[in-house]
Amino acid sequence: MKPISDIILKVMGWRLVGEFPDLNRSVVVLAPHTSNWDFVIGQLYLNAKDINNHVLMKKEMFFFPLNIILNALGTIPVDRNNKKTNVVSQLSSRIKNSNE
Repeated sequence: MKPISDIILKVMGWRLVGEFPDLNRSVVVLAPHTSNWDFVIGQLYLNAKDINNHVLMKKEMFFFPLNIILNALGTIPVDRNNKKTNVVSQLSSRIKNSNE
């Protein structure tokens, strides 16, 4: 995926600047989020830097056939309308129980 991501970013006019911190576990927040292309560019960057990651995405995006791709990428669906779901504690537990 790394070489393909490098090529796509270059064709789109993007260039990688700086280094990503060398950490086993971290949470990265991208804001302000202005369009769904932010996700695509972010994934290309992380792939180009060879960084394994999981992304939160609204559950409404998980429709066929996009859900197949999103699940393969390790994307985590979030139900923003369910007030009973505590996303923060679910994610903190997931991070604590993982090595990376």
